[in-house]
Amino acid sequence: MRDRVGQDTMERMAVLAYSNYRFFAKDQEKALLHLIDEWQRMSQVRRAGDTGIIKYEGWTPWWHSTNS
Repeated sequence: MRDRVGQDTMERMAVLAYSNYRFFAKDQEKALLHLIDEWQRMSQVRRAGDTGIIKYEGWTPWWHSTNS
């Protein structure tokens, strides 16, 4: 990876990967709504009889989105 993107980019990526994200108020609300939706979805799957592991779909902040 270092050969593809360079040392500087790797270092910036490491800083971002290990940094705490400070939520803005609008992001806090979106994250909370996402957690509620995921809880409801997972509860519905469980009530339908699924006894296995239910995958959690994590919330992604707008700046971290891969939808380009």
